Amino acid sequence: MNEFLNSFKSMKALPFTIPKHDSALLLFQRDRGERFYDRFHQHEAIQISVILSGEGDVLVGDRIRRYASGDVFILGSFLPHLFKTDESNGEESHMITVFFSPLDFSNFMQFDELNNLEELLNEMAHGMVLEDNFEVIVKMISAIEFSTPLKRVVLFLSLLETIRHSKRRLLSSNLSRKMLTENEGMRMQLVMNYTLDSFMNVISLEDVAELANMSTNAFCRYFKQRTNKSYFQFLIDIRIEHACTLLSNQKELPITVVAELSGFQNLSNFNRRFRSEKGITPSQFRRENIR
Repeated sequence: MNEFLNSFKSMKALPFTIPKHDSALLLFQRDRGERFYDRFHQHEAIQISVILSGEGDVLVGDRIRRYASGDVFILGSFLPHLFKTDESNGEESHMITVFFSPLDFSNFMQFDELNNLEELLNEMAHGMVLEDNFEVIVKMISAIEFSTPLKRVVLFLSLLETIRHSKRRLLSSNLSRKMLTENEGMRMQLVMNYTLDSFMNVISLEDVAELANMSTNAFCRYFKQRTNKSYFQFLIDIRIEHACTLLSNQKELPITVVAELSGFQNLSNFNRRFRSEKGITPSQFRRENIR
């Protein structure tokens, strides 16, 4: 653990601000490389991101799920998140994103022609993943990159309307939204990244509390206040999502091995936890989601 802690000593804690020009309503960003930005962070701007290539885990608020090419994520204001890229397959990570401030667009919502978008903006606060219209959304966001300022706004309003008519699911629960202090940002960043890197191993509450420089009782209260769940429930969520990936992608892998590689010490506990979280057994999940 000391090596893990030392690796973060020189890092500036996050939250951070999206560097959008004061007079600009939108910021387009293209991320392309070995991995996406993987530090637990938050910002005031709403983020609409399209995954063009790469896969891994995305942690949003108090929930974790897999991401892959074809996913569209919307992350609300001050919603903590990180993308943890799976680099084992050597695939390039490529994502295009539009950032915008909900405050900048609040005046637009006063017009009758646009007030039907207000409910959508409120829904975005929880974060969401879209389940259709991928190709259309890719074209719209890609066009924003090279458009004139006025054309960008027109495209963006069309993008919001497309999202409003798309099938979507929420990514997180109703968390309290506030900007973390620098110390809080560093502490949560350490805990989240350590957990994502170590979930396959035995993790004790004492280890994580030490990482956060807190007593175990203080850490338990601290974590639950910021995520609405206990640390061990968060850890189980990560392990179950990893198990789902293995069950879907590696059909020849025995379920006992899936359990072990996901951090579960025995098969009966794995089966019980999996059914509690997913409503079906690991075997049923594999049959329904095999790729």
